[in-house]
Amino acid sequence: MKKINFTLIIIILSTYCFGQIKTLDFAKFNDCIINVEIHYKDREKDYVEAQKYIDIEIILIQANKDGKVKSFKRGYISTLVKGDYKGTFFESVESKNSNKKTAEFPLFADKKYYCYKAKCYDTIENK
Repeated sequence: MKKINFTLIIIILSTYCFGQIKTLDFAKFNDCIINVEIHYKDREKDYVEAQKYIDIEIILIQANKDGKVKSFKRGYISTLVKGDYKGTFFESVESKNSNKKTAEFPLFADKKYYCYKAKCYDTIENK
């Protein structure tokens, strides 16, 4: 039992020390925030909204109200048209640059998600 507790403490401390647990400074990046109005309820509206962000790299952060970051993703809002079907999705940078494509459907309008223009975010982060 002591060995398990000790191992768990080491994992938690190493995660904290190596920057895996981060707090988002909302005010610091306020100028970079974008409000993406994609709700996955009306495909046509979502497709039109997605066109505003084509070829713009974004950072999508999921955080709680205190700013504790749960996930940090870089990527693009992408669209797909097949016949009459129009789809909208989030594609990570890794997926966009590989042969194996993956689509994600984050809840952009959820209060726990924060979406930023990557260029702006990087500029402020590196100051």
